[in-house]
Amino acid sequence: MGGAIAQAFALSHPQQLRGLVLVATGARLRVHPDILQQVEKDPARVGALLVEWVHGQRATPEQKRQYLRHFLAVPPAVLAGDWQACNAFDSMARLGEIRLPALVIGGTQDQMTPLKYAAFLCEQLPDADLTTIEGGGHMLMIEQPGLVIGAISGFLARLMIDDQ
Repeated sequence: MGGAIAQAFALSHPQQLRGLVLVATGARLRVHPDILQQVEKDPARVGALLVEWVHGQRATPEQKRQYLRHFLAVPPAVLAGDWQACNAFDSMARLGEIRLPALVIGGTQDQMTPLKYAAFLCEQLPDADLTTIEGGGHMLMIEQPGLVIGAISGFLARLMIDDQ
């Protein structure tokens, strides 16, 4: 969802940005029907599914427990609205309009937004670079923060050099 928001902002307010970082996202965010149909009726079941779907092999048991606690703390109607918004999001036809330098980061074990989504973003965005996090799931920024921070730091350094 954060990547969808970032893309929408880049499309509507590009003059306010110097670059764009897209992590574990895509241009089209189809949501599994089980999530859409069950999130309000049985959030605990959906949360249990998501714990496995959003984490890669390097996630710790504590990270998984924390994810589930945070998930279940959100009102089911809010969760449903968020998932419906993701499912409706589609920037595929407009990616070429984003003329900003972009860094796209994807994990090899992301089941929610597979690495092919990140590759598509890089193919369609005119000035994008792809960083692949081996073993990273959808929560790769929590699972492997050092690699994600390193990639973003390198991208920011590039923007600063280009600005001089």
